[in-house]
Amino acid sequence: MPRVKHYFEKGCFYHLTARTLDGAPAFASDKAKRILVDALAFYRQGGDWRVHGFVVMSNHVHVVVSQESRGLNDVIRDFKKWVFRRLKGAGCGRLWERRFDDNAIGSVLEMTDVVK
Repeated sequence: MPRVKHYFEKGCFYHLTARTLDGAPAFASDKAKRILVDALAFYRQGGDWRVHGFVVMSNHVHVVVSQESRGLNDVIRDFKKWVFRRLKGAGCGRLWERRFDDNAIGSVLEMTDVVK
């Protein structure tokens, strides 16, 4: 399958989805979920992209982000590598599908605006 071209603009919001290879339930354990959430927390605190919300499923992750500086292709590649290296130590083989899906969204209501 050919690679999909991704276009990003600084300050825009995107819904990203990254899936595990062949739908493997790589994030079924609490330890694996913690590794993924810790990686997302790093970006949530500030980095090349800002994480505004996420949902971790057993075989994929949904993330709402906005771009701050570097292109998201590079940042997502680095994010996937970081998670893979932490899980590989737990006996995990190849982890991610090569591609990721993205959809531009108009606005984001921060969780802090909802929960008061």
